[in-house]
Amino acid sequence: MISPVTRRLLRDWKRLWHQGHGKYNVRPQDSNLHLWNFVLTSEVVEIYGVYFFGGSDTEPMIVMRCFTPNGCFPANKNVNLTHLAPILLSQGLPGFLDHIYWMLNHTANLGDLRYMLSWNRVMIKDFKVHFPELHASFILQPEDIALVEQWNESNTNNRREVSKIPNFKIKDLSPLSNTIACDNDDQGKDTKRRKAGNGGMLATHNDTDYNDHTELHRKRRK
Repeated sequence: MISPVTRRLLRDWKRLWHQGHGKYNVRPQDSNLHLWNFVLTSEVVEIYGVYFFGGSDTEPMIVMRCFTPNGCFPANKNVNLTHLAPILLSQGLPGFLDHIYWMLNHTANLGDLRYMLSWNRVMIKDFKVHFPELHASFILQPEDIALVEQWNESNTNNRREVSKIPNFKIKDLSPLSNTIACDNDDQGKDTKRRKAGNGGMLATHNDTDYNDHTELHRKRRK
């Protein structure tokens, strides 16, 4: 049974799609309506990742995981955005996405746009699957591919994290004690703070698949 929050997200998404809003590049996964692929695009960024919308109708839970290196949100780490749930409930999906863009606009150094464009097309095969039109909007040059490959070869730890991307599952967003909160201060500087708990900043990969968002919500309430 689809929850009221998920039903509203789908309604907002269909409205945005029919209105042709190129700014909002987001779509739910066919196999799991709690997972939404997204691309944050502007004149200075292109960030690909996934949102998890779960929890209850009165206490939604929002977790984000970016796969593109950038200066605002940590790549390949769970970012707890549950503090934005009131915006999601009151303003819907457009209001939530607008606030994410506000956070980007108040980050001083987001990174190199051409590097982000190249990274998404060289390192993330799902990018083309979910957003083929965006993928086709940028033509890779040999120097772009060489830059990404050079960076990947020189960063062993990052290369290990990138290898997890094709096998990303809902369990990669749990337990919630291993997420970090990410927001911006009034001066526009990016600030990251670890959520209360004993877990580290990286997601823990358990043997049990969390196929139901209620399991994640139960862990959050402990």
